[in-house]
Amino acid sequence: MGNRLEVSIRAVVMQIDVEIEAPSDPPATQLVTWQVEYPGDITSDLGVSRIYVSQKDLVGIVPLAVEAEVLNTAGLTGEAVAVPVTVVSVEEDGAVTDLLGAVECRSADEDVIKVSDHCDYVFVNGKEMKGKVAAVVTFTYQHLSAPLEMTVWAPRLPLHIEVSDAELNQIKGWRVPIAPDSRPARDSEEEEDEERRGRGCALQYQHAMVRVLTQFVAESADPGGPLAHLLGSDWQVDITELVKEFMQVEEPRIARLQGGQVLVGQELGMTTLQILSPLSDAILAEKTITVLDEKVTVTDLGVQVVAGLSLSLQLSPGSNRAIFATALAQELLQRPGQEAALSCWVQFSDGAVTPLDIYAGGDFSLSATSADQQVVSVRQDPASQWPVLVAESEGQGALVRVEMVISESCQKSQRKSVLAAGTASVRVKFGQTDHDWVGLSPGAELLESRLRFAQDEPISTTDRGLDLEESKFLLSTQTSANGQLLSGPAAGAPRSEGKSEPPTSPTSKRRRVTFTTFTSISSPEDRGPAGAPGTGGEEDSGWVCRALDPGEQDPRGYVEGILRDDA
Repeated sequence: MGNRLEVSIRAVVMQIDVEIEAPSDPPATQLVTWQVEYPGDITSDLGVSRIYVSQKDLVGIVPLAVEAEVLNTAGLTGEAVAVPVTVVSVEEDGAVTDLLGAVECRSADEDVIKVSDHCDYVFVNGKEMKGKVAAVVTFTYQHLSAPLEMTVWAPRLPLHIEVSDAELNQIKGWRVPIAPDSRPARDSEEEEDEERRGRGCALQYQHAMVRVLTQFVAESADPGGPLAHLLGSDWQVDITELVKEFMQVEEPRIARLQGGQVLVGQELGMTTLQILSPLSDAILAEKTITVLDEKVTVTDLGVQVVAGLSLSLQLSPGSNRAIFATALAQELLQRPGQEAALSCWVQFSDGAVTPLDIYAGGDFSLSATSADQQVVSVRQDPASQWPVLVAESEGQGALVRVEMVISESCQKSQRKSVLAAGTASVRVKFGQTDHDWVGLSPGAELLESRLRFAQDEPISTTDRGLDLEESKFLLSTQTSANGQLLSGPAAGAPRSEGKSEPPTSPTSKRRRVTFTTFTSISSPEDRGPAGAPGTGGEEDSGWVCRALDPGEQDPRGYVEGILRDDA
């Protein structure tokens, strides 16, 4: 025959009965070394078997994690993200016992997710290469083993930087104070030096709002399967708060970044806005910024009365994991003495529109006058330097005129230079319950038809710290998702390097973070996750795995069901 068929036949050659004298606690493991001798002085290789001695008749173990998903933001913030894990055993009689500290564990792919030496949490530290659906970490106790499946979402690189206006100009007529050693910009040829009240002023440059977006993705559990997207392929996540500490302008003399979210022109030229990796010298995103020599003018001052706010939440029709948050501004004043704030925005001759409050308060002042003091009066708020309206009696109409004036130190003469003016409509009706509402977004989306932000993709965003002065032109209200977004690291915070293990377990301190369903760990230098900041005890966390109901306090019934299904 051309081919020889070989058949391997296994046979039982020995059986050993083992007698237990006194079971130990904790359970002991005995090693038995054996070797088989065949006729003709042939011996097998040395074999080693383990005999587990325990007083309990175990039928299985089950690993449980507080979350089934991890949002890997470690590469964006430099802070590791950890999910506490516990492992329980199930006995023949249904008893459930915590095996913490007695198990072994191993990650199937450390380029996706890692597990601590003590097997009490899984984590990512920013050195991972990808995300994955159903990434496996295997836990072993004696002769029993069980997998823990976690979905790890990784940010798609490069990140996407959006700037409301990537071409910044000087604003004609808007002079602002500058440092004595700074060189003032020339206003215009026809200006006479004697008209200037001071030499410490220069033309203001346009400001622009910055935000950073990305998608979180994971490889399919099936080889060659389609890439999975957090919430869906048409969703992006606003991660500006996470990365703003690592944003910089390559040429600070041309433009500067203010608070990580406002770009300010400085000098004629071209530069790049960059996001640096907190863990390496890599650049995660770049955006070209140009400061032009052409001047623009303020063409309009928009003003809106804001008497109150309301927030409504509703499930997204496109994803059962997303929640739309809609903030509404109330324009109606309903009782005597009720106060209302003013929301203002400026429009320029190049079409750019921005909230006025992104400019420094010392660069301008606002004054307001009421056309009918019996309906609404005006007082100046000394804290914010913005006018405040006060309801006096019922009435309505375009009663409030607001003027924007340049800084007093930069006025050319005793006559104030009014840069722009606008009017606001006011309605005062006491006892009114059918309110008039207009959209007000907590984000920075202005006039979607005028700005260059891409409005065709839903955005999941964290609270960006903006206040009432955002106007009814802040239209896009589909801003909040049930995502997993963390606060960015504090400036100068130490960063983790490599896969170094943390000295302590994060399970000793854990808390629920706003818009977050896992714990973020601050990492000392050259270490892994060191421990989560705690605001509550361990009882705040619910252990889940696969189909376990997070609200179920006792996993015994669930575990028994799993074991019956496996059997």
